[in-house]
Amino acid sequence: MKQLIDDIKQYCAEREMSLSTFGFHAAKDGKFVARLEKGGRCWPETEAAVRAFMAQNPPEKMGSNAHD
Repeated sequence: MKQLIDDIKQYCAEREMSLSTFGFHAAKDGKFVARLEKGGRCWPETEAAVRAFMAQNPPEKMGSNAHD
């Protein structure tokens, strides 16, 4: 579970997104990450959905220009 939490934190840092906002969008639960950090359970289906959210919404590359 630590790897998932680390991946989420890295994703949020790159997107400049709060952990609660991430949880709301990725898991329909604004307290999702806080619960994981406190040892809460994450079902395999939920982890798959969270990872799919991150894959489908990648952080924009620094310095990229949408008009290129």
